[in-house]
Amino acid sequence: MLKVRRLIMVSILCLLIYGAFSLKIFDGKGEPLSEWVTVQQNQLAPVKLKPFNNTVVEAISLGATSSMGDAPQYQQSQNSGEDFAGQLAMQIGSAASKENFVRSMALLEEWAKYDLIAVLEWLERQSSPEMGSFYQAIVLSAMLNPLADKQQLAELIAKLPEGLTNHSLLISAFANDLAEQNINLALEWLETVELQSSATHATTSVLTQWAQVQPNLALEFLLEQPELSSSLTHQMVINASSALNNDELTQQIEKLYRYPEDLQLSISGALVRAMLARQPKLAKQWIEEQVRGPIKDASLREYIQHQADYIEPNALRALILEVEDNDLFETLWVLVANK
Repeated sequence: MLKVRRLIMVSILCLLIYGAFSLKIFDGKGEPLSEWVTVQQNQLAPVKLKPFNNTVVEAISLGATSSMGDAPQYQQSQNSGEDFAGQLAMQIGSAASKENFVRSMALLEEWAKYDLIAVLEWLERQSSPEMGSFYQAIVLSAMLNPLADKQQLAELIAKLPEGLTNHSLLISAFANDLAEQNINLALEWLETVELQSSATHATTSVLTQWAQVQPNLALEFLLEQPELSSSLTHQMVINASSALNNDELTQQIEKLYRYPEDLQLSISGALVRAMLARQPKLAKQWIEEQVRGPIKDASLREYIQHQADYIEPNALRALILEVEDNDLFETLWVLVANK
């Protein structure tokens, strides 16, 4: 929630700065604001993730959709939707200024308190480019509203206009908010997002941040998701390993062989790196206990690269001689030769 609050503050500040710098366009002749930059769309292929089956993760529902009129925050205002729309039309039609910009924002925020759907529908119909800049503050404010209909909000955010500025940011913010409750809830919702590039970006954001908060669960999750990209898996492993405490590091490294071989290499390297920062002697002891092969090579690489300055040359060469992979052996040997 703190992240969402910070985003709202930044959004409002950006809106005010934008209004101030746009006064040269607001000359009273009805000229529009300059166009906002649209979200960059990447071409990453979507990944269908399986639900994470773990008894520690409780199923949390968004809740049934309720009528906007029934929710307390949507008590009928003295101004009807038509009144708000009429006032906004007058603001836009009058001589433009920073004051009108701020008044329009205030009107939209007040209207959204009791009819968010109407506000988003109204914004989508506007041809004025500056109207798109209001989406971010309106949506983030709704996310912070404890009385908001979360099911309805989830559906609305999933269908935000694709050309919207900061589309990806809004999707990621809502997905991370859901992930704080339940990772499956966030991943399932992301499958409903219409703009795939934003969904893909948000999936990466959700999983990498979750790995820092729930490192043990994140490592368990990787056992069930072999289809994740290697880059995302690697980042999750790094984040999770750095968040484990000393006892958890030891426990995870003992369970290393449950994972597929490629994942073993990534996890062993990350765990050894984390151990080196806290318990270098324990890391060295574990490496010495491993049989020669890919896992020991990956661990030796981390150990030598991070500890080379503290190891005697002869001892360093002895460690390198235990490396089986020829390419890695040559790389590490050059590293030693340059010292």
